[in-house]
Amino acid sequence: MIKITKSSQETRVFAKDLALEVRGGDVILLRGDLGSGKTTFTQGFAEGLGIKNQITSPTFLIIKTYEVLREDIKTLYHLDLYRLSSEKEIEEIGILDIFDDLEGVAIIEWGERLGNLLPMKRIDLRFKYLGEDKREISLEKVNYD
Repeated sequence: MIKITKSSQETRVFAKDLALEVRGGDVILLRGDLGSGKTTFTQGFAEGLGIKNQITSPTFLIIKTYEVLREDIKTLYHLDLYRLSSEKEIEEIGILDIFDDLEGVAIIEWGERLGNLLPMKRIDLRFKYLGEDKREISLEKVNYD
């Protein structure tokens, strides 16, 4: 599926709609260049999960967690792998344990950095800058039932 958004608000609404569909244990990978809309998407996604906190990219923290008040989802894990350069670093931080949390949802900026550690079941989103506030977002559900 491909979605063209023409403003940051449209990107947030698209993300908010996706948040209503996810289930505990889901992993969402965000791929795209700097400034392509990944954090804006995450802000809308968090809003769709009912999170009121201000969402910023955890570039230096790598992982931020937020409480979710849904029956099937208790935690949103927001990860930014931009600063990590190897699968070994990812394993050492314990990121793979997050994938086993069936009451959590992980949204991962720079998800391609997972390499061979990519979860088999995931939602892949690719962001492409088309100018000004216009973005192309392609969504693919991989091994998703």
